[in-house]
Amino acid sequence: MNNKKLTIKLIAFALAMLLFGFSLVPLYGLLCEVTGINGKIIGASEKNTNIRTSTQTSEQVVKLQILTHNQGPIPIQIKTDKIEIYANVGQEYLISFEATNTGSKDIVIQAVPSVSPGLTAKYLHKIECFCFAQQAIKKGETVNLSLNFYIDELIDPKYKQMSLSYAIFDISDDIKPEKWHQLFPENIKIAKVSK
Repeated sequence: MNNKKLTIKLIAFALAMLLFGFSLVPLYGLLCEVTGINGKIIGASEKNTNIRTSTQTSEQVVKLQILTHNQGPIPIQIKTDKIEIYANVGQEYLISFEATNTGSKDIVIQAVPSVSPGLTAKYLHKIECFCFAQQAIKKGETVNLSLNFYIDELIDPKYKQMSLSYAIFDISDDIKPEKWHQLFPENIKIAKVSK
């Protein structure tokens, strides 16, 4: 009898641990949402949902710092004409970037934005952003990229400063040969053969 009770307790404990493991993902998401940790903002789908209900600007000013950094050894240099601006809440701004491929081959990059403090992410509305699409840059080429945004009038006045950071990823290896040929017609990509 003792072995049967112990077996039932061990199975119940294992099932409880399994359920706890699966519940960690939504619990982590909830924790990040409540605390503002992670500062992830809505991706490409955000482009179509940023409909302004007001074009009124406010006296409130938010200092916005704009950062870009490469994830790993990527031969891309991205420069912006403004690394920080004092943005009037409600006013649209256009920020220009230059991306130069300093490498010896064509490259496709994807920018992933993040806002800090995380609780302010929902107030930064990107109307158009180079992060909405993959960017194909030929070797030695410099391309112009842009960000058109505004800070929502509903932002809490206690937020005087925000940071918008772009992590730049080289996604060249993830591009299928057909798409690669569309992006770079003169440069044929050989598909990798797995063994």
